[in-house]
Amino acid sequence: MTEMETLRAEELQDAQSKAVGLFREIEDVAILRRKLGLPLRDIVGRALCLPFYLPAKRWAITLVFAALVSAQPAPEQPLPYSHKLHAGSLQLKCKLCHVNADPGDVMGFPSLATCMTCHSSIAAKKPSIQKLAAAARSGQEIAWVRVYRTPPFVWFSHRSHLEAGSKCENCHGPVAEREKMNREGDISMVGCMTCHQSKKVSTDCSFCHERP
Repeated sequence: MTEMETLRAEELQDAQSKAVGLFREIEDVAILRRKLGLPLRDIVGRALCLPFYLPAKRWAITLVFAALVSAQPAPEQPLPYSHKLHAGSLQLKCKLCHVNADPGDVMGFPSLATCMTCHSSIAAKKPSIQKLAAAARSGQEIAWVRVYRTPPFVWFSHRSHLEAGSKCENCHGPVAEREKMNREGDISMVGCMTCHQSKKVSTDCSFCHERP
């Protein structure tokens, strides 16, 4: 476990302890609403937006919500794909499949043409590859299920992070060790602020909530 991961784990454990004490004080929804100062429907959405500007009790709840939404099981994909095989055993580079098109905000899904560069001959008789090939012939893209998604009020550029020296695993975890891709990296405001603070990068609101 890295120093940053240890710090996050300690902060989360402390926050969860504080949150348990707070939740025991809460008897009904009205009290919860008063303590957070937010309409109930906005608790989850806005709790993750304001964590570093909230009083201690609200900060504890924010961390708990962040923990709940960070680690999620792998979604079912339309075709099986092993990052452990492709990125791990075969050591294919992320950018080979995930192209960072201009302006650089998003790392795209691989095109079928990219997949078929190899799979026109490799494992061509496997049912999943035959389905892939059929989609390529028909011009129909595979409807991959997105695992990570940033909220519309957050500006995030993959390109600027990569140019600054960030690695894919910093946000997405040890992808090259995973048969199935699930959300295990913390891309909540808590995780981003912790990373920015450790690297002495700006944590000003406009840095992530206004497009430059």
